[in-house]
This record gives sequence, structure tokens and C-alpha cells, in this order.
Amino acid sequence: MFKKLFAPLTSLILLGACASKADKKFHENLAKAPETSTTAETRKNVTTIIQNSSHLTDAQKEKLLALQEKTQTEAAALYQEGLKIQEMLALEYTKENTSDKAIRTIKKHMIQNSRARLNLIFSALSEADKIIGRKVIPNHTELMSTFYNEHGGSSR
Repeated sequence: MFKKLFAPLTSLILLGACASKADKKFHENLAKAPETSTTAETRKNVTTIIQNSSHLTDAQKEKLLALQEKTQTEAAALYQEGLKIQEMLALEYTKENTSDKAIRTIKKHMIQNSRARLNLIFSALSEADKIIGRKVIPNHTELMSTFYNEHGGSSR
């Protein structure tokens, strides 16, 4: 019985250690990354990264740049909608006779907006994987489900 439990436990510990190392490396790289002050600056930087990639074909670069433009345009619209929702929530909270139902409704739309932005990003990543020809495509549905489970609600 001990052997039956030992192998799965060892696997879980090793997976946890790998995840911790990956997270640590991510945070180190994030700290080293240059600050960007605007969305326009980020767009420019991503465009430069794609254009300067030595392993992508011209066709792949063209498709990725089109995907980047489409995704960032849609993300900007969702971001603006999210800002409006935040203002609506602030207004509702500061009313003298606010209702719980009104606040819940606004919060529901705030969550929907956040999910739409995440879905957009993960869909774009899946499309980028196809353009690049990446053999191992991450399970973005599983990532979204994990996110929603950790932050309340479901992925639907």
C-alpha cells in the first residue's frame, strides 16, 4: 500500500517543485522586464518583437501581426467597457438608497467583462499556436476553468 501512495505523492511533490521553479523564473523575468507606460507602447514593443523574430517566416509574421492588431483592438474596447462598469459601480455605491440587486447586477457584468477579456487573450494564444505550428497547444479551457474556480464562479 505504501508503494501505491508513494509514487503519486512523489509525482505531486515534483510537479509542485517544477511549478514553483517556473513561477520563480517568471517573477524574476517580470521584475527584469522594462516598464511600459501605455498600451500604444506595448503594441509597438510586441510588433517589434514579432518583426525581429528570426525563426518565423514572413507569412507567419504577417498573420501574427494581423492577429495582434485584431486582438488588441478588441481588448481595448473591452477594457473601455470595463472602465465604464467600474464607474457605474462607484456611482451605485455612493447613492443614498442603493440596492443590493443593482450592485450584484453591476458586479455580474464586471465579471463577464473580465472573462471576455481573458477568453479573448486565450483564443488569440490558441490562434498564435496554430500560426506558429506549435506542437503542444496548452489547454486554455482548462486554464480558464482553473482561474474561475480559484476566483469564484464557473467557466461557463
